[in-house]
Amino acid sequence: MLKSALIDRVTNLAKAYGIVAKSEVVDRAFRFILEPAQPKSCVLFLHGAGNDALFPQAPFLLDLAKSGHLVVSLDLPGHGKFSEHELNASSLTSDVAEHVEKIGQQVFKSKIWNACGYSLGGALCIDTLTKLSTHPEKILLIATPKNPVINLHTLLSEARLPLLRSFWSHASFFGSMGPVPAFGPFKRGQFPVRVGSKNGHYLAEIGLWFSKVKWENNLKSFRGQALSIHADWDMLAPQIQMESLVRSKSNFQVQRILRQTHFSILLSKELADASISWLHTLPFSKKEQSV
Repeated sequence: MLKSALIDRVTNLAKAYGIVAKSEVVDRAFRFILEPAQPKSCVLFLHGAGNDALFPQAPFLLDLAKSGHLVVSLDLPGHGKFSEHELNASSLTSDVAEHVEKIGQQVFKSKIWNACGYSLGGALCIDTLTKLSTHPEKILLIATPKNPVINLHTLLSEARLPLLRSFWSHASFFGSMGPVPAFGPFKRGQFPVRVGSKNGHYLAEIGLWFSKVKWENNLKSFRGQALSIHADWDMLAPQIQMESLVRSKSNFQVQRILRQTHFSILLSKELADASISWLHTLPFSKKEQSV
């Protein structure tokens, strides 16, 4: 499925639920917006490495919007197929933070908002905290590692039957060709992302970036709640990496989704249900005020 066809598909499905869908390019950054008639809250979604604003999380984004969230999915600089930027590990955090600030002002209009990120996108949610003037109320991390386990064995192990089963079970959403062709036409052997460094390999660039994320320091200043949801068969982002944060942070929780891999979790109904339930739960501060 071509990207334009996927945008049309999501737009038409959203319309059936009374959700306005639109795409826009602001300062060379692509945004896809899903806005219910009466949004209950705002959610910013940051995708994983090699993905884009819609693929493969389009069904998940639509589920969030159907539950009452105004959703904005941002193509990360140098990652999404719509992005006009190149990947630069040294400026990735500041580039994303700049775009997040603009979304807060232009789309969320300074309302309370929540951040949600998948894999690399989840780590970016944490890494940009110190660079934002307004922090999210909640941070939802999906299959996010502190230190990704990237090697041939883990990548091959992840590409197993549950991944294919989960992808093709959504054929009715993505179309008769299924979602896989949505990765688009790339040259043989080319990774679906542009890399700014002439000498560094894409995975090496990402590994270097992850090593510099200050998880403890950034979460220390965060006053909201954070939830990290993991797939129990995930070898790229094992849950054990987040357990130390649970022990040291009272506002940080970890949850597990069964029978899913790193790549298939985004298309699981269990993930959508758990995410929506958690996002709709009042924060501690508001619970206390309502008593």
